[in-house]
Amino acid sequence: MNYREDTMYKVLIVEDEKIERDHLVSVIEALTLPFEKILTATNGKEGLSVFEKEQPHIVIADINMPMMDGLQMIEAIKKQREATVCFILSSYDYFSYAQKALRIGVKDFILKPSDRETICALLTKALEEMRLRANRYEQEIKLIQKMHDFNEEIIKNCFYSIMTLQDKHKIQENLKLLGIEAISGVCIVFTHIDKKQLWEICDIVNDYGYFGICDMVDTQGVLFVFASYILGTKEINSLMETIASLYTEVHIFSGMIVKEDERLMDSYNQAKAKALQIGKTADTLYDEKRIEMIAKDFLAALEAEDKAMLISQLYPFASMIKADGFYDDMVRLLHTLAREVENKYNLYFDWKLFSKDIDCRIQDFASLEAFAMEIYDMLQKSIHSASYTQNVSSYKKALTYIEENYHKPITLVTVAEHLSITPFYLSRLINKHGKESFTEIVNFQRIKKAKQLIEEGYSFKEITYQVGFTSQSYFTKIFKKLVQMSPGEYKSRFEQDS
Repeated sequence: MNYREDTMYKVLIVEDEKIERDHLVSVIEALTLPFEKILTATNGKEGLSVFEKEQPHIVIADINMPMMDGLQMIEAIKKQREATVCFILSSYDYFSYAQKALRIGVKDFILKPSDRETICALLTKALEEMRLRANRYEQEIKLIQKMHDFNEEIIKNCFYSIMTLQDKHKIQENLKLLGIEAISGVCIVFTHIDKKQLWEICDIVNDYGYFGICDMVDTQGVLFVFASYILGTKEINSLMETIASLYTEVHIFSGMIVKEDERLMDSYNQAKAKALQIGKTADTLYDEKRIEMIAKDFLAALEAEDKAMLISQLYPFASMIKADGFYDDMVRLLHTLAREVENKYNLYFDWKLFSKDIDCRIQDFASLEAFAMEIYDMLQKSIHSASYTQNVSSYKKALTYIEENYHKPITLVTVAEHLSITPFYLSRLINKHGKESFTEIVNFQRIKKAKQLIEEGYSFKEITYQVGFTSQSYFTKIFKKLVQMSPGEYKSRFEQDS
């Protein structure tokens, strides 16, 4: 069976006849299927209440019950969660209900008296279908994410090809991948803007029938607007007025409209020059807020392992190299970066080492890029090492929590919540750092304690509930699986050895 070992399921049995209900519970407990809970209810109304609280994956229900019959209950369940797999317990007298049962989404019928083989086959098939459905959904999500990431990467490459003055063929190649037939374009620069606002504006541009690509360059937002026809000045002014009315605190500057892709940088430089003319005093040197923002953007590029993003953040510095205050700003940036690294990763970054002879090390854009890449590579290795240590620490904390709470109704979700991480992430940690699955780790602790309690003379019933099992038969099955003998055999052997 190819079940995911980190996925456990719940089954709900709704049956008013105690003998049949207890029989089904004992049959399912004896099966080697990944059920963490076997829930029961005596009528449809109670069953619906249990479902709403526990959200079981599978429901097995009798038809003829007091207060609410099985079909009414299943119809209500399906309205809440359509994916729930429902089986009907039936005798030959109830085939008249088959049409309605199929209409409301009943998976199959289990004839009374139910036998082990039939129940095992139906539940196994249901679990396998759920696993396949979950896999398909996961693959669809991954595919959508890949397409989204691919599109974002192309946009980033297109922006980068324009900003680094690559030839028009490279720019056209990237635009073609994005499905853009650009006849003309213009650059718009924004100041007093954040990244979220920039992307919102880009969406507005796209809604107007243009195509925009954008990114933050230092503290400025840069947006290239493309059209499949020749843009007009009035048209761009109207677009800018619309943006200005929605973002009153943002300052907007446009460059020239160009027809050649390789001249987009000219449009950018013109828009940037207008922005600098308005606020040239503020742009001569960087204040503390801007230094801190640049340091955080550097770390964002580092975490994304995106060197192109990092290089794009260096563009504003290119025109300032050797200018008054530039090297002082670089030293302040290194100091701020060290503080951010220490706060976020608890790592020491020797910023003074990198600031030594900085005026000799950075003479042009190429040397600035090499300087940034040296810091990037050094920090990336340190952060990866720290992340591994943090993962091992979380894994050990999970094991400690299980050791201290195995006797409780513990699940992957409860442990993940205690560690403030997602169940999926916890499952990955367990698979990466351990040899056993989550269920096997919990059962090992429970059986370890059970052996101790047997040796101390407790009854098997007492032991079952003290170590966290809800069923003595399930406890016996797990004990035998791990110890290679039943609890009774273990007790006898211990007494003989004593």
